[in-house]
Amino acid sequence: MQDWEWEVADSQRFQEFLDAYRSAKLSDDERFSLMEILVQCVDDMGPSSQAGAAWAELQPLLVQALRLHGTTIEYWSRLGEADPESQFNVSPQMREIYALIGP
Repeated sequence: MQDWEWEVADSQRFQEFLDAYRSAKLSDDERFSLMEILVQCVDDMGPSSQAGAAWAELQPLLVQALRLHGTTIEYWSRLGEADPESQFNVSPQMREIYALIGP
């Protein structure tokens, strides 16, 4: 069984999850979990214009909170995987963000 954040992710609810993330009433733990859901949603969208638009909203949030989301960025980057078949759909974009925080 996967982590619950990945299980409950529903790309049709991306905007709802994003609005919740942006709420000022959340703890860091809640933001961390919501970010996992949001990334899974974008990954599930695959290569599409919908995914591109969702990523455009998500990327600045990751960059703004590099310390909070560092492990998320590293995980989804799949740094040791050169084969695209062994990567996530969002791995190339996550690798760009990972370059900002470095090893």
